Amino acid sequence: MKVAVLGGGAFGTALAVHLKRLAREASIWTRSEKKAAEIPLGSNHGVLPGVDFEPGLLASTDIDSCLEGAEFAVLATPSMAIQETLLMVATKRPGLPLVCGAKGIDPRTLRLHSQIAAAAAPSSPYCALTGPSFARELIAAQPTALVAASVDAAFAQAVQSAFSGPRLRVYETDDVPGAEMAGSLKNVIAIAAGMVAGLKCGENTRAALITRGLAEISRLVVASGGRAETVAGLAGLGDLVLTCSSNQSRNFQFGRLVAEGNDPALVLQSLGTVEGFRTSSAACLLGERLQVETPIAREVRGVLVQGVAARDAVEALMLRRLKREVH
Repeated sequence: MKVAVLGGGAFGTALAVHLKRLAREASIWTRSEKKAAEIPLGSNHGVLPGVDFEPGLLASTDIDSCLEGAEFAVLATPSMAIQETLLMVATKRPGLPLVCGAKGIDPRTLRLHSQIAAAAAPSSPYCALTGPSFARELIAAQPTALVAASVDAAFAQAVQSAFSGPRLRVYETDDVPGAEMAGSLKNVIAIAAGMVAGLKCGENTRAALITRGLAEISRLVVASGGRAETVAGLAGLGDLVLTCSSNQSRNFQFGRLVAEGNDPALVLQSLGTVEGFRTSSAACLLGERLQVETPIAREVRGVLVQGVAARDAVEALMLRRLKREVH
């Protein structure tokens, strides 16, 4: 089996390393000549500094050679590049099954990646592969569990079989909107968690934020046609706890650095892709469209876009109208 991994970022590299260990052929496409030269030698230090892996991975800047003979393509580019990548695949390999490892919501159209794929590559089966998965730990062969979400049960099971092994267990579900939205929205809550860490708030604060963040995600998911049970699983709670608890999460790092007084634009330049930045605005717009309360997303957007002080945002959340706990 050959898998084309489109994107030379941390997660795409980690998936390719994992697939090679399972004796699958994985070919990485990247726009970077440097990455294309470095990855076969066993490193990708631009996105995974200090991490080495087994040499021998295939990597190229030629997307045609990467796609040739592939049984499916993994979309592992940043969210903002998903549509462009999909159009290339649809042109070069129409109907090629797609696995999406990116997490995000288009802030302009509010479309999920599955909806973008349905328009750009309508003949391709689609599956979202999501869940709590730091690339460094996947490369280090730490036990990890993910979810394969597709309306095509046979394809979800094919993805489950292709990626599962002694160190990665994949579950399957048909709740694509629930899995994709949960995986995207948790990045916004992770930025908020970083902010409370930057403000030197304690564990009480973080526990409250994760819990109420989960409730906020669940409201948006259910209002969008997803299922609450998906939010309670790996795509939701699992990924949320992971990214709200570690500096390995760029969203968490971003929130922490902003709360410590750094300019958001400069932090973005230093960290690279921070999906929660764009998703915070998308979450607020979705809430307005669906008439769903999104207090955490609104305060995160306030800090990042409107210049609200992080400490004032936390206080605003604490002083909201008192109410019954509802999930």
